[in-house]
Amino acid sequence: MEMLKQPLRIHNLEIRADLLAQPIEGTFSDLAEIAKKAIGVPTITVGNIHTRDGAEGLLKAGKADMVAIGRPIFKNADFARKMMNG
Repeated sequence: MEMLKQPLRIHNLEIRADLLAQPIEGTFSDLAEIAKKAIGVPTITVGNIHTRDGAEGLLKAGKADMVAIGRPIFKNADFARKMMNG
């Protein structure tokens, strides 16, 4: 993968989730997309990603290069297996 041949650069962009009136799947994907276009580096998005379709949709739409999932994994030990199996 070409991405792995590049020097590691990390930029952390955050927004307070409690300011959002209605969290949606991929809450911060628009921010990741803006950063990807502005900075030109691979991005990871996180925030309310609960389904395989949601994660794949964000990637296919070019919102980010990777997705990170946190809380759903802690809430459900089988989450990764469910994501892999559809």
